[in-house]
Amino acid sequence: MDVYESGMKNELTVQIRESQGGEIVFLDFKDDVWGARIRPLTIKDSIAAVGKIESIDQSGYITLEECEVLF
Repeated sequence: MDVYESGMKNELTVQIRESQGGEIVFLDFKDDVWGARIRPLTIKDSIAAVGKIESIDQSGYITLEECEVLF
């Protein structure tokens, strides 16, 4: 798991890959809302996200609404 900043949008992105050849999942968070909880994450931490699927685009990008992160 990697956590990196997007300075343009004031967002933090968490990149998760289940295994070496597995799918990659990107979770975007507003820094001012989630930063204190997201920044300390390390590769050994586990998180889950639940929410309603708002849309899935042609590239496979999934947008969730009413999303909650579980630590």
